[in-house]
Amino acid sequence: MKLRYGDGNDCFFMALQAISGTTPVVSNVIDMRDFDSVGLQLISTGTVAGTWLIEMSNDYVPRQNTNSYGQVSSTLDTAQGTFTDCTALFLKAAAGTAIANPAGSATSQYAQPRDFIRCRALRITFTPSSGAGNVAVYGNAGAF
Repeated sequence: MKLRYGDGNDCFFMALQAISGTTPVVSNVIDMRDFDSVGLQLISTGTVAGTWLIEMSNDYVPRQNTNSYGQVSSTLDTAQGTFTDCTALFLKAAAGTAIANPAGSATSQYAQPRDFIRCRALRITFTPSSGAGNVAVYGNAGAF
């Protein structure tokens, strides 16, 4: 059986959220240990302008009561691990071009990595620069 993640409510990597000034909006951390690839739908509404950032980590440790990977977790999920920018690895699937950052009008684009992606964790951040509206990321990960 092929492993999948994102078939139910877990597809809301970043549920639809309203922009508040220039405060970054950070997705849930997606556990990628059992998956080879992921598809992302990056959505913005209204007049939002800003930048998408996709990051991966191989030392992220989720919050829990015990340790994992021999590391002690901290109290906040966002405070753990080192996340590295991998945005350039993701392309708009239909065009094979770089992800477009919203520039004041609504956008919806599907992006996926050029090849398999192997990491412990993935997260997506949208940093608004101006405008008003919402952003969301819906995703699905799978193993081949």
